[in-house]
Amino acid sequence: MSFRITTNGSMRLYKSNLMKSYNKLTSAGEKVMTNRKFNSYAEDPASASQAFQMRRTLWLTESQLTNNNAVSNTYDVAWKAIDKVQNDLGYQLGKVSDLRGLNGPTGSGRQPLGQTLLSTAESMVQTMNSKYGDRFVFAGADGLNVPLSWSEDGQMLYRGIPVNVHAAGQLDENGNDLGEQVVMVDGKPLKDVNGNEIKEKDAYNMLKAMSEETTYVDLGMGLAERNGTVVQTSAFNSALSGLNYLNYGMDEDGDPKNLVMLTKKLGEIFSNCDPDSGAFVPASDEDVANRLTDKLEAALSDLTVEYVALDTEATFLKTNTERLTSTKDTLNEQITQIEDMEGADAITSFAWANYCYNAALKIGNSILSQSLIDYMQ
Repeated sequence: MSFRITTNGSMRLYKSNLMKSYNKLTSAGEKVMTNRKFNSYAEDPASASQAFQMRRTLWLTESQLTNNNAVSNTYDVAWKAIDKVQNDLGYQLGKVSDLRGLNGPTGSGRQPLGQTLLSTAESMVQTMNSKYGDRFVFAGADGLNVPLSWSEDGQMLYRGIPVNVHAAGQLDENGNDLGEQVVMVDGKPLKDVNGNEIKEKDAYNMLKAMSEETTYVDLGMGLAERNGTVVQTSAFNSALSGLNYLNYGMDEDGDPKNLVMLTKKLGEIFSNCDPDSGAFVPASDEDVANRLTDKLEAALSDLTVEYVALDTEATFLKTNTERLTSTKDTLNEQITQIEDMEGADAITSFAWANYCYNAALKIGNSILSQSLIDYMQ
């Protein structure tokens, strides 16, 4: 069986093949310009799928790296703040120890030291209110509101709650539960959002809850949930509560546990000393000053423990930055191997496509007969 070859049939077949050659030339030109092995999913479905997974992992890694850098910078600010508090208070405690048991001309240094301690307490509050960007570093999960403040009656407040409160079960000398007392601020009962008066035991529990707040951030540790709760080992808790460094509550002697309030109370006692002899006024304040000094030294030791823990976490963040950066570089290399092609291969493919297209044009001139229109110039 034979087929009749017509002029129209030859024209259609030629145009189809010429367009295929042109499309190959265009595709080769795009590869030269973009240096990519494929520019659509249809060109190489397997490589495109693999590249998509790689890029998705890269985007996630870049997001984790951004989170890590932000948290790391916040921890740098926190580290410097705690370091300043530790050094300032440690220096003042050294001077307190030098004046222990001394009276006369030497003991006269107690009163100015008391003023210095009061200034140190104020400085600690300002330092612990440090910000990174628009967020307060030591405000726990509520980084938009200032964590530490003073009431008009001289109490230190953490997010509006006095830190000198008793826990449930703490009794006075008459056996009364101090935790049942209503919290007073500036001579008025402290109330909750519903207008109910807050007892000290409830305020203590509120402070405890704020000290345990968490803000989990994905830093590339395999973020996972279990029963709707983030698995702690799979994420990083970036919430820093000032209560964990300064403490809160009252002890069995009725003294504050808070580092700032201990410093302030000791400063007030020293400020009342006789300016000439340095004698305590009243004399019973000497025993109180010695007791507070011991507790202040213990509180400073606790701060040092927290400082070491903070330093450990800051070191982890720096190490994690290096790990994520290395992962990002590796992913970029793998994506390059999948998507990019050698420049020499791209140019060779383009040259061959161009040769084929020109050959197709030349063949067209040979096989297509000229018509009367070609002579009408």
